[in-house]
Amino acid sequence: MAKIEVPKKTKIGIWLIKIGMIIIFFYSAGVIFSSVISEYGVLHGESGILWTIIFLICLISVLIFPFAHRLSKGEKKAWKASVGTSSFLVILIGIYVTWRCFSAIQGFQNCKYLAIEYHDLTVNYCKEFYFSLSRDVIIFFSFSAIFIVLPLILFFLDRKNYWKIAS
Repeated sequence: MAKIEVPKKTKIGIWLIKIGMIIIFFYSAGVIFSSVISEYGVLHGESGILWTIIFLICLISVLIFPFAHRLSKGEKKAWKASVGTSSFLVILIGIYVTWRCFSAIQGFQNCKYLAIEYHDLTVNYCKEFYFSLSRDVIIFFSFSAIFIVLPLILFFLDRKNYWKIAS
């Protein structure tokens, strides 16, 4: 059986996705590990949804790696699977970054509450909303943009050439 020559854009995308998945796996595993061990971890005190999202990011980053490896062998199913899971990972990372930016827990920690009393009902609301964006979220977002979105663009630009050689 002859060796299949994968197009250049696809090769670059495969290597970017492999490197990116390793980085994203270690970041998300580090966030989970630091939050479990220390009370100063990134997710300490956060809701279960954010824990689920970061766990899914960690899991999907491990699952994309075999798809990227099979993609280098010229399989159509691997192309579909890697594009689909990468797109899902982009959505999850977008939710994670948005949640971390506009989290009610972080946003209202330093809030000055005002009390409004209306008959028997007392309502506390926040006078100011603090936009919080930490350095680790910026780094994570930039790595994911480089190592996930760029390969997706390369895969879509070169899909016709890839599908010609794919079995």
